Parts: sequence; C-alpha cells; structure tokens
Amino acid sequence: MISTITSSDIKELESGGTKDIIINDSTITLSYDMLDVRIKEKEGFNVSMENNNFIILNTTLTKDLIDEGITREFISKVQQIRKVNNYEMMDRITIYYSKNDEFNKSIKEYVEFIKNETLADSLIELEDKFDDIYDLNGYEVGIRLEKKD
Repeated sequence: MISTITSSDIKELESGGTKDIIINDSTITLSYDMLDVRIKEKEGFNVSMENNNFIILNTTLTKDLIDEGITREFISKVQQIRKVNNYEMMDRITIYYSKNDEFNKSIKEYVEFIKNETLADSLIELEDKFDDIYDLNGYEVGIRLEKKD
C-alpha cells in the first residue's frame, strides 16, 4: 500500500502520466497499470463506482429518518385497513390507535402528514383494547378506523 499517492496523482496516472516514488532508497516510476486502487467504505456509508464515478450513500439512520419510517408504516397500515373495510377512496375517517408512548413520540411531528395522506379528520389515542394489533417497525399498535358520515 502506498499512502503517499494522492487523488491528483491517480488522475495523472489515469491520463497516462507517471509518478516517481522512493521505496527503500530506490526510485520506482509508477504507471497506472501498476496500481491496484481500492476504495474502502467507512461504517455508515455505502460506496459504488462505475466508469470512475463514485456514488457515496450515507446509510446512518437518524431519529428523524426512523420516525419518518414508522410514520410511513402507520400510513400504509391505515390504507390497507381502509381497503379491507371497503371504504371509498374519498371517504373521510377517524383513526383510533392504542396508547404507546414511544410510538406517539415517533409520529408527533407527522400528525398533519398522516391526516392528509389517509384523509383522516383526526387521530385519537385510546387506552382501549383493540382487536387488531399491528407491528409497526417494532411498535405494537392497535388501529381502528371509523368512517365519517
């Protein structure tokens, strides 16, 4: 491994240039075909390369991303329940869901988004027993819908 080679050196080598380096008091002239360039991804990142173009994706999950994912799971489940209940596409609903403090913290910033996406007039948290309990990204949440007249 040669750690003194810079990215500008590699670009010059890719263009057909050479680079002199000293190893054990000997000068060696490098050309690009002598190199094996490897990219090592850091934890939390995925790296892909095609035609010397790099794509680096940050895969670290922040609290905001996790909460948005839980919210989207909740919306998806509500939409599935609407379909099972044979609600019309434009029917307005009330969403009742079971008391779960951690789940509630996750969706609190997204209540208006949930209402818009599901055509809900309100979301109501209840301590009631629910017949249907769903796993929403690790949260056990009871959900019941009521169609508005």
